[in-house]
Amino acid sequence: MKQLRTIALIALLVVLATSLPATALFKSTSYLPNVARQTATDLALLNPGFEGAFAEYTGAPELKVGEGWTPWWDENAHRPEYKRAGIEVDADRVHAGSSAQQWFNTYAAHTAGIYQRVYGVPVGQALVLEAWVQAFSSSDDDFEHSNGKYRMRIGLDPYGGLDPESSDVVWSGGGNAIEPYDEYAFLQVQATARSDRVTAFVWGQAEWPVKHNDAYVDDVRLYVLGDGLDGTPTPVPGALSEPDIRAIVRDEMAAVAREWADALSTPAP
Repeated sequence: MKQLRTIALIALLVVLATSLPATALFKSTSYLPNVARQTATDLALLNPGFEGAFAEYTGAPELKVGEGWTPWWDENAHRPEYKRAGIEVDADRVHAGSSAQQWFNTYAAHTAGIYQRVYGVPVGQALVLEAWVQAFSSSDDDFEHSNGKYRMRIGLDPYGGLDPESSDVVWSGGGNAIEPYDEYAFLQVQATARSDRVTAFVWGQAEWPVKHNDAYVDDVRLYVLGDGLDGTPTPVPGALSEPDIRAIVRDEMAAVAREWADALSTPAP
């Protein structure tokens, strides 16, 4: 009977490992290896770390945006305020350097973000956009623990359009946004340039009108990876495919199960 239970346990673990999607087995997708990122050619993204000046968009003092960036928001929802997040106010809201971009609402929901169009892009080349993002969404003033609902993602329009709702925009996570509460999270997306200009988007959505709905972004990077592929996502060099990931996890889980089986079948001293 003990052997039957052990065999059933091994079978269950193997089935789980081979049936679950890779995103259920790992918290994040496979990103580019560091060697690929370090040897890539950066594009001329202006003020990517938000260490430059902040200017009032259209002269509005509540819309202070990092130089080179433009704010956007859903006109059917509340317009958030934009400002510089400074390390002198809260170091945890800055990923590196002394500044980050912040937008926020009080007791209101929003869909909003920033964008920047970049020119002189090599057509047909695979591009990578990266950014660090953070959200604070809470009904109270505990600034270290969110209890609201806020999602973020980044995107690339390979045609250089300026509409974040366009179907041309390629979003991180296949369009699935993350909830990066109370600490910075890394996002990455790839697309093949279809024009000599592309647009980088940062997207944030507050779903609940709680007291604090704050979004932060810092250290954005845009670079050329290499030749793109028409009609298919650009492959990640050195990254494991989903079947490979499942196979590795299957083997590891089966090995653990066998160790448990050996332990269970060994008579107690």
